[in-house]
Amino acid sequence: MSDSFSFPRFSKVLRWELILSKRALVSTFSGTLACMVLLQLIWLVLARKSAIEVVGPMLCVALFFYLELSGTFIFSAYRSRQERINNLLLPATAAEKLVARYLVLVVALPIAGIVGFALGDCVQHAFTLLVKPDVASWGWENVDYGLSQISGKAFSDRISRGFILVSLLCNHAAYLLMGSFFRKHPLVLGLVTWTVLGQVFALSIILILKYVLPLFYGESFSIILNDSACLTVYYIVSAAFIIFCYWFAYHKYLTLQVINNKWIN
Repeated sequence: MSDSFSFPRFSKVLRWELILSKRALVSTFSGTLACMVLLQLIWLVLARKSAIEVVGPMLCVALFFYLELSGTFIFSAYRSRQERINNLLLPATAAEKLVARYLVLVVALPIAGIVGFALGDCVQHAFTLLVKPDVASWGWENVDYGLSQISGKAFSDRISRGFILVSLLCNHAAYLLMGSFFRKHPLVLGLVTWTVLGQVFALSIILILKYVLPLFYGESFSIILNDSACLTVYYIVSAAFIIFCYWFAYHKYLTLQVINNKWIN
């Protein structure tokens, strides 16, 4: 078998991953659909009001958090020795298997949720028109309104859009790195670790500004930063960090090809 990336072979691995994840895909689709329809039905019966103004944005927020945290799930599904053996015996390279798994967990599952959201939105809208037409509304309209309000402030210019998108990619890559470290409870340990690291970093900056710099420049000093230079450094550091996280995840995935692999926890 060739060690180069083969798209025909990769497509077969991707189909295999989709078949293995069929239950998760169906659960995501049906759960989102049921959430849209049942919550709206219950709210109409009990309060005679529409709940879709809350349910739509709530599901959108849940999708956002899943996309950010989904990197922690790349490795956690391999809970048993037999699952690692099954993955080892696949006639494909490690890169093909890792990319296929990543696409299923990070792309296919959110798409299943979006399809369930769209179908549930149609069902709840039709049902609301029959029961109480004056409160009928589309869930996607509420989500679109919320996003327009956020984007009007946070995405007001090109620099803000780039900064926020790079920050989100860094956050996703960081949780992929945490998932590479921890097999047991990767989401909880990843959240705790990333939060602690952020607090330590912020505290270090404060201590440097308050105690270290005054030793060299005295009590009264000012720091002048160039915005374009700071953004350039931020983008370079972020790109290096993202590349490192994906490289480390691939390196860790190679250890899964060994049956008796070892994890930190």
